[in-house]
Amino acid sequence: LDEHDQPQYCLAGYPEIALVSNVKEGDRYVGAPKAGRQWHSDAQYLRRPPSASLLWAKEIPPADGNTCFANMVAAYRELDPALQQRIASLEINFSRVRAYALYHPERPPLTDEEKARLPDVRHPIVRTHPETGERALYVGGEQHGGTVVGLSEREGDALMRELRDFATQPRFSYEHRWRVGDFIVWDNRSTMHCALPFDE
Repeated sequence: LDEHDQPQYCLAGYPEIALVSNVKEGDRYVGAPKAGRQWHSDAQYLRRPPSASLLWAKEIPPADGNTCFANMVAAYRELDPALQQRIASLEINFSRVRAYALYHPERPPLTDEEKARLPDVRHPIVRTHPETGERALYVGGEQHGGTVVGLSEREGDALMRELRDFATQPRFSYEHRWRVGDFIVWDNRSTMHCALPFDE
């Protein structure tokens, strides 16, 4: 099991279990508030991202707050062949340090020690699943800190946006309406997900 890189948002004594919550005890959130509110695969900033992730609903809002999942294998299959060829050898440089500053401006900045533990990593835009051999798109959200190697930032951002918008169409995605007790496990190597907002 992987340990989360932000232990202050983990279940006490269990660094493998991250809490997502807008509940406060005193002046401190019991978990990470507003987590996952953009399309992403978990821990893309690791050299070896986790093969699977899971969510368990202990408490849910009265309305909204659903989670969407996108099938990145199905999306890749339906890409225009010319675009498949264009991205075949491209890589994304994922920067957790850059992403953290973009996505969490309300949180305390990363310490020098935390930054040192999170070096940038490169992953191919077209990822081959190690067990099935299927190809899947591997892109992140707008604030995931990634840049396409060999392209200008503007060109790379446009390409990632095009791929992300294509892959997250309703025909490739599923929106889960949570009930207390729901427990979802997904293949993190071939799926992106996104938490939808709710009235807090």
